[in-house]
Amino acid sequence: MSNTFVVESFVNSIGQTVNPGDDVVYVGSSWSNTSVNTGKFAGVYKDKNGKPQAVKVAGVHDHSFRFDKTLGRWGRVPVVRSAILPRMRVFKISKEEVDIVDVLKNSL
Repeated sequence: MSNTFVVESFVNSIGQTVNPGDDVVYVGSSWSNTSVNTGKFAGVYKDKNGKPQAVKVAGVHDHSFRFDKTLGRWGRVPVVRSAILPRMRVFKISKEEVDIVDVLKNSL
């Protein structure tokens, strides 16, 4: 059975409760790249036992390399997409103070 997407709150590694629609900063990574981006929290992917497996962030601004028919050439085109984050490194953007040392310790 595959994971099910649920629109609900999520408690991150530093104890913040992130609600759907909250502005967030997230850490994304691949085998050769790590990036920090912003977006809006969308919800959680859960397994059949209800355990969170990944989180989804929507409204991620990015660029795509596409062919522009009007210009007749390839170029970078701005797009808005979603990011699915299996490591669940999502942090609420708020005005409260956060100890950066705690953030780094708990997210690694």
